[in-house]
This record gives sequence, structure tokens and C-alpha cells, in this order.
Amino acid sequence: MKAYRDMFGRKLDKQDVTQAVIHTVRSKNPYPARLSRAMGIGFFKAKRLAQLLADAKVTSPMDAPNRIVFLNEDAALNAAFRQLKKGSR
Repeated sequence: MKAYRDMFGRKLDKQDVTQAVIHTVRSKNPYPARLSRAMGIGFFKAKRLAQLLADAKVTSPMDAPNRIVFLNEDAALNAAFRQLKKGSR
């Protein structure tokens, strides 16, 4: 299982994941560029957060031509935290 880390090797924290889920679900825009602008973070970190959401099945896969959001906010938070926990082992 892959660990979700930022560009500097630090693990992604729950606060970043929470903000990413909120911005993604509310805007219905699952693209890393949108996360980067909305959260004020770098593109690489935003891409890792978007990958975590795709792996958690909150959004469609990263390589899909038209990406969509599948879950509501509460279910998305639970799925993202489960995926984050899986990746930290």
C-alpha cells in the first residue's frame, strides 16, 4: 500500500484531507488545479490529495477524461480517512 506524502516526504494530515474533501465535494470540481488554488497549496500536494480522493472512490479515477464526484460530504470524509489510514501502514 502506498503512503500518501507531500513533496517533502511528510505524511498528509487530516486537516488537509478534510479541506480537500470539502472543496472538492462542494465545488463538484475534482481537479488538482482547483484544489491548489482553493487551498493555497502547491500543485504536487494538491495532486496527491486528488489521488487519495480517487483511490478512496470519492471521485472518478485520475485518468478519466471527465472526472466527477461520487459521494456526499460525510461519506467522502469517511472514505478519505479510511484510505489515508490504509496508506499509512
